[in-house]
Amino acid sequence: VDDSSDFSSIDYDSGWISENYYAPASIPEGSWYWRVQARDNWGNVGENSERTFDIGVPVWFTGTLARPDNTFVSATIRLYSHSMLRHQIVIGDNGCYNVKIHTGVYDMKISSFDTEITFENLRVFESGTPNQVFENIFQIDNFDVSVTPISGTKARLVAFSVCENVLADNYDRVTITFDYSSHTGEIDNASALTFYRCADWVFEDRTCNGTWTELGGTINLVTRTITITTDTFSAYVVAEKETGTPLSEVVEDLQDTVNDLQSSLSNLSDTVGGLSGSIENLGSSITNLESTVGELSGAMENLPTKEPLTITPSSLSITMYEGEASSGELYIRNNLSSSQTVFAWVENGDSLENFLSFSGSPLSLDSGESGTINFVVYIPMDTPAMMYSGVIKVHSESADVDVPVILRIMARKRNLLDLKVMPLNYEVAPGDVIQTEVYLYNMGDEPKVDTNVLLELVDPRTLEVIARQGEALAVETAMTKTISMVVPEGVEERSYYIRGTAEYLTGLGENVEVVSVASVEVKKPPVEVTFFGLPLGTLLAILVASVASSAVGVGVYRWERRRRKARKRFEDVVSLSELPTEGPDSAWLGYLAETKRRAFMNLDDMKTHVMIAGATGSGKSITAQGIVEEALLRGRNVIVFDPTAQWTGFLRKCKEPNMLKYYGKFGMSESDARGFPGRVKLIRDPRERIDMKALLSEEMKGKITIFVLEGLGPGDMDTFVTNTIQEVFRSQPKESEKLRTLIVYDELHRLLPRFGGEGKGVIQIERGIREFRKWGIGLVLVSQVVSDFEKEIRANIRTQIQMWTREEEELARITEKFGREHMQSISKAPVGFGMMVNSDYNRGKPYYINFKPIRHQVSRLTPEELERYYEGDERIEDVKFKLKKLEEKGVDVFDMKIELDLAEKKLEEGSFDMVDLYLESLEPRVKKACEKHGLKDIKREKVLVTEEELKKAETKAIKEREVYEEKVPEIVEAYREMLAPAAEVMKVGRKIKPFTKKSKTVKRASRRVRVSGKKKVKTVKRQTKSKGRKKSRASRKRGRR
Repeated sequence: VDDSSDFSSIDYDSGWISENYYAPASIPEGSWYWRVQARDNWGNVGENSERTFDIGVPVWFTGTLARPDNTFVSATIRLYSHSMLRHQIVIGDNGCYNVKIHTGVYDMKISSFDTEITFENLRVFESGTPNQVFENIFQIDNFDVSVTPISGTKARLVAFSVCENVLADNYDRVTITFDYSSHTGEIDNASALTFYRCADWVFEDRTCNGTWTELGGTINLVTRTITITTDTFSAYVVAEKETGTPLSEVVEDLQDTVNDLQSSLSNLSDTVGGLSGSIENLGSSITNLESTVGELSGAMENLPTKEPLTITPSSLSITMYEGEASSGELYIRNNLSSSQTVFAWVENGDSLENFLSFSGSPLSLDSGESGTINFVVYIPMDTPAMMYSGVIKVHSESADVDVPVILRIMARKRNLLDLKVMPLNYEVAPGDVIQTEVYLYNMGDEPKVDTNVLLELVDPRTLEVIARQGEALAVETAMTKTISMVVPEGVEERSYYIRGTAEYLTGLGENVEVVSVASVEVKKPPVEVTFFGLPLGTLLAILVASVASSAVGVGVYRWERRRRKARKRFEDVVSLSELPTEGPDSAWLGYLAETKRRAFMNLDDMKTHVMIAGATGSGKSITAQGIVEEALLRGRNVIVFDPTAQWTGFLRKCKEPNMLKYYGKFGMSESDARGFPGRVKLIRDPRERIDMKALLSEEMKGKITIFVLEGLGPGDMDTFVTNTIQEVFRSQPKESEKLRTLIVYDELHRLLPRFGGEGKGVIQIERGIREFRKWGIGLVLVSQVVSDFEKEIRANIRTQIQMWTREEEELARITEKFGREHMQSISKAPVGFGMMVNSDYNRGKPYYINFKPIRHQVSRLTPEELERYYEGDERIEDVKFKLKKLEEKGVDVFDMKIELDLAEKKLEEGSFDMVDLYLESLEPRVKKACEKHGLKDIKREKVLVTEEELKKAETKAIKEREVYEEKVPEIVEAYREMLAPAAEVMKVGRKIKPFTKKSKTVKRASRRVRVSGKKKVKTVKRQTKSKGRKKSRASRKRGRR
């Protein structure tokens, strides 16, 4: 199909165009590729990489590869259309495959157990209906070669069978190729390999009801393969034939024996003259033996003439690509009784001598000796792709032998990779970061291409590279990667372009580069315009108008203020200078209530913890999730303990209209919606040990880990909270002045006795609140109530957010602490509005915020999605456990760990198919490595925290609380006495100096606090009050006098 019409043009340095193209209805079904050329006014032509697409009806290709003994077969299925790879299906240990393809004629290659089976022009899918299922169209089986006794063989390498099911008469022919590279140590002569076939094979019973027939096969000593072509299927065995000892050699050895025996008898006859009778009898025996030798000599004359030279292989068939090199050898045996000198060269070749060269020629061989002449095949670049033929002439003094050679040279393949770069911000200021999205697509036959991607910011005038950033990637099918690059300060403001280069190594050992470019503008943001540049007359006119309208303005303002105050729902005593402002470590919460002023919170203030309370449906969970989003966006890692699986929506971007409709109110767009990388783990046992050290590490920056607890009961929640708090202490985190991690406990009220809890978890939460801040760990506690929690918990949480509630105890607490006005504001607050209290904000007074909508999905993930997350997480943890055990044995697992990291990243992104693809490749290799190093039956078992550890943690928390409760009143009383003002005492007619013995009393009281304990402090306190009362009464009497 050719459409050379000009459908678009660009009148600029660079840019993007788009156009719809409709394929003609006459195009037959199958795989096609799209190629676009562009020509400028100077005749320069540019061509993009080819993009393939399918034309046909979608159908399903599915099944399970299972042996008769119900074990599964691992294999790789490749479907080709028009010589292009369209589908690659990697079947793992479970034997299952399921892929959507299009109708058409394919070449299907099945690779397993060192064997490749190719069906040419497979027509099974040609006439499928939409979404038709083609299931189990074939089965393959490999079995023990010991069940196939074949006479005349000495080494059986592989035994397999194929059950066609519905494939019969739906293909042209089948080629079977066996790679014996891994079996070279089992065979003596590769040229003696051959295929054997059982015509009547029972697939289910693995039995042959007939005989094994020799089929032969084409042996390629260069690639170490043997190939046959057939049109029917059954069972096959590849084996080495026994060559045996020739009859001529047996006769020669026997004749030599007879000659030796005659010589011995002659000597014996001369020595023993007296034994003539015996000698005569022995002579008759010799006569009979000579007669036998004569008969054998006659038989030797009828034997075929022995060839002076035996050459293996007798012919060569070689297939190579341009730029490729390979080597092989000719095995030569001297069959004569004399020595020979052997030469080899190319003769009658269509330029074949340009590609073949020999070493080891001439070769000198003694009688019966064997040797090899090595040859090298090298195909220069740009050699025409065609078939060359000729012979290798092997010459000696007694013989000339021709070895036919067929050399097929294949053209180089097109680029394996397609590259496209697209900046996410087309305008950037000097010193800022350009976020560029790099799209890579693997278009070749290689299952994985390793490439180095380099991004460069280039000046189009001078071609100078302003900035660059690179990264190494492994591309299997397609991948998208966002790479950041910093624009240097002082760069001139104008247009530049980003040049992306992907460099990779082809299968021929050649370095190839793919380039893509995109334009970008570097400009500073506009400077804010001031009024000082206005003419003086204009300023005076503005001033006069202002003075003239001031009276009216003041009146209108007062009237409008009264009207707004009557309509306001919230107390608005706000000191803006005392509120956090925007910055790199600030979390945007939303707007100050009933204003358009943005409200922020310092992330480091979350080290002193946050409590969010409110009734069901008040928006407390959405508020907590909005705060967590801000922490993730600024590189903090988050751990969530979720009893309802509601937080699992973090892994998907928001698509719910009921949430998106609020975006415009907060200056957000739908493009701001996004998911966050993270993992979902299911907790089935409250005593399951959690690796907090890994969760608190730097590798988890910007990621969220969600523990789903929906299977735990109320009593289990106390145990689980105790477990997690203890694991944080057990991990011994490093101290940090900055917030590093947020730990979220949702539905915390479930720990309270009136909600079904036992109260033990509350004590652990109290312990975490006191200790975690020194490690840069902040707690976010989400609950329906606050008043039921101990005052020690409420007192140690710096930030409290109260949403709408109707709980009488909560409203009473708010009235007592903040006043009736704030209680009324909370009781009538709409959904999404809340009261914020932090002693460092707004001079410690409450203020109100309209919290912003969230970016991620509101609803929880579906049960099917969660199950795939749980399954992927378990498989990754199993592989990680086995790699750790292999490392402990000194095994190099670096490459496998890299693949595991890629699988983890894909799981965090929710790309389940890619996770399966990585693990199906990785798990068999890990299993094989474990078997090799004595770890065959190793299994990961979940470690549980013992009851004794939990009891120790509970006891320690209770003791720490008792110590804390004892110390707090003593410290408060000591500070109260130290900070009390000195009283002035009046005597008759004169003023006495203040009582100066206070400092000693305080020191003595303080010393008693440290030494004597609580009771004596109370004694000191009573004595102080008593003295104070006496002096006070004396002063009053003197005053009355």
